[in-house]
Amino acid sequence: MSERSSGSRSGALRLFCAAALLLMFAASSPALPAEAPSSIDIGELVIYADPVSAEAELESMPTSITVIPRESFDKRFSTVPELLRETVGIEIRSYGGLGSFSTVSVRGSEAAHVLVMVDGVALNQAVGGAVDMGAVPLANVERIEVYRGGAPARFQGAACAGAVNIVTRPGAGDASVEASAGIGSFGSRSLHAFARMPVRSARASVDFSRMSSQGDFKFLDDNGTPLNAADDEWTPRVNNDFTADNLDLKLDIFPGGGESGPRRVSLSNQSYFKEQGVPGLGNFQSELARLKTFRNIFTATLEDKGALIPGAVSTMRLSSSANTTRFYDPASQIGLGSQDNRNATRADSLFSSFEFFPAENHAVTAALSLSRESFKPRDARQANQVGKPSRRNSITAAVEDSAAFLDDRLLIVPAFRFERVSDRFSGDDPFDFSPLAPETSRSDALTAFSAGARYRASDSFRLKANAGRKFRTPSFYELFGDRGSVIGNTGLSPEKGKSYDIGFSWSLGGGARTALFEASYFRADTDNLIVFMQNSQRVARADNIGRAKVRGLELTLSAELSSSWSLSANHTYQNARDDSDVAFWRGNMLPGRREREFNSRLAFERAPWKAWHQFSRAGAGYHDRANIQPFPSGDVHSVGASFSRSNSTFTIEGKNLTDNRVSDYIGFPLPGKAFFFTYQRMFK
Repeated sequence: MSERSSGSRSGALRLFCAAALLLMFAASSPALPAEAPSSIDIGELVIYADPVSAEAELESMPTSITVIPRESFDKRFSTVPELLRETVGIEIRSYGGLGSFSTVSVRGSEAAHVLVMVDGVALNQAVGGAVDMGAVPLANVERIEVYRGGAPARFQGAACAGAVNIVTRPGAGDASVEASAGIGSFGSRSLHAFARMPVRSARASVDFSRMSSQGDFKFLDDNGTPLNAADDEWTPRVNNDFTADNLDLKLDIFPGGGESGPRRVSLSNQSYFKEQGVPGLGNFQSELARLKTFRNIFTATLEDKGALIPGAVSTMRLSSSANTTRFYDPASQIGLGSQDNRNATRADSLFSSFEFFPAENHAVTAALSLSRESFKPRDARQANQVGKPSRRNSITAAVEDSAAFLDDRLLIVPAFRFERVSDRFSGDDPFDFSPLAPETSRSDALTAFSAGARYRASDSFRLKANAGRKFRTPSFYELFGDRGSVIGNTGLSPEKGKSYDIGFSWSLGGGARTALFEASYFRADTDNLIVFMQNSQRVARADNIGRAKVRGLELTLSAELSSSWSLSANHTYQNARDDSDVAFWRGNMLPGRREREFNSRLAFERAPWKAWHQFSRAGAGYHDRANIQPFPSGDVHSVGASFSRSNSTFTIEGKNLTDNRVSDYIGFPLPGKAFFFTYQRMFK
């Protein structure tokens, strides 16, 4: 115990020293006069823009991007998975109700192929699996950026299918204080407090939020006999509660020049803790299994406009994240045998990017990243630990060029990415006796290419096209296995994918009546898919035997019908097929993918009132790879209204008013009709 504490203290000391060096450098370096060309103003737009300007900048790029600004979800009782579910090209698979484990899929991809970040720091872990979007708090979010098909070079991780970047509220800005509280069905509660204040030549902010729920909704339990309706009964969900706390501290320092100066140093620390029950399948509920999660992300960032490198915009970021989980199942109600697993992950990285302008029509971004991640499993019920501590070191280099031609009507963005990954595990391997036992280390050198183009035919019509080749490195779990049920395979090849899309956007009208219509056709081919196969020794081993093909169409409409009425809608069609060599899988729909999804929102706003109706239609699909167990389509209607007076806002929402129990994952029921009330107060 003392050794771990000492290691934590020394790691914290190293981070403190590195952050101090950044501060000393920022304070001591002279601020050079602004002699850079006019294109430096573009750099200022990207780094220091307010959310509206940043949204416009992102959506002008060739990549398919959706930006969800804070004003679209502020004052609502909502979550990150709920907002993403309403986004075109996105699927959310939820393992229950509010606060449950939820994963995101982009254009029919595997959830592990989606890069998820908070302020550019990846949440994806080398141990494997998808990021739990239900463990990403919403209260402190400024905007959500959804990249479909790829991601910019400035991002630190590899995005095989797409990326979701959660941008939190900045420390810089006017002094303000706000607080909100909400209550809702199934014992749901929310609290949020935010304060931003000037501190000499700096700006500091504190953001705290708590969300909790009992999750004791009723569901139709078939008692494990889906073909016999006689024993079906409505049963309350048990052990489905959760409590999640998030504390976000930020300090923005502006040495020599204030917020409009050439340099900014940002320090932030986000701590997240969640405790929840693990209820298990609907027809065999667990009453005792619990899961605790703690995540801490510290970042120190230096942003410089022309002072460090004349004529360039430079960003250097030091980040350190720690993630610990404890899964406790004393009565063997979830897995095989009682469990008390305590796993710890630590990731440290140094990232730098430089945007410079070699010619009037070129903006080149070069990025370099060094990272190290370690994973240490521990079974508290075993005296002799046989888990496998693993470590991953990686170096990544990327370059991207935004080249404008024909008076900025044509924009071409090629990008190249190189990544070298070295993995190693230590400890005893329970399969040392087997010829299938994995090696203790492996290395990969991987490259990815992409190119995008945007052509502005007129002020109202634009064409977009993108193509790319991406990869996903095998996880620790796939490479090295676990304590006995999975044999590792260090001979695995990285999963590789090719993606293409082409589309257009067309804007109409002006003044109080405007409309924007967008359409995109996309295609994605994934090879070397890693699939766990059962072998003769009654254990599983990962192999590259899978392939997948996805074809689809995305349609989006947003319209201002008058000064008070607005309408938004999107429709996604995707044909996601298994293309593997396994005969009884080939040609089947990929599990968990819905062929069609439709979302619409009709809103009315006339001060001091706002009202809206949200409609979602989720198409049918299959739970399993053999396409034997289908899940049906379903419609969900939700409404809401808010009233603002002075600095207070009252909001009431009714969700899933028709009580449609749309299933997301086999055996995990979802709640029906629910109501929520939120009160928010602003203090200036």
